[in-house]
Amino acid sequence: MKKFQTKQQLNDYISKREYSQEFKTALENSIKAVEDCIKGGATPSYLIIAETRKESDEATIEFSLGENMPESDVCITAVSGESWRERVFVFGDSGNGVIIYERVPFVDENDTELQRKT
Repeated sequence: MKKFQTKQQLNDYISKREYSQEFKTALENSIKAVEDCIKGGATPSYLIIAETRKESDEATIEFSLGENMPESDVCITAVSGESWRERVFVFGDSGNGVIIYERVPFVDENDTELQRKT
């Protein structure tokens, strides 16, 4: 699980990854929201990228996501087929929370997960 609070942290990370442009755009929009929350005093707030089931489980435990309903839950699918689940959780009246992106596994016609190189 990767956690980010600033655009610089995010840019340093995604510059070394081969993400789709659609996903990068979503990340850039989300980190702006996280930075705005932090500037407004809504801490802690994070953008989280979970590439694996294990990382997703770690985020769920660390932020008690299983106990909370997301404010939004959408899927981002790029032209390339790359898919990510975006969920937004707000934990308090100040607006603190997390935006988590979880990789959606590719599935073949036999409904078995395909391994991806990232």
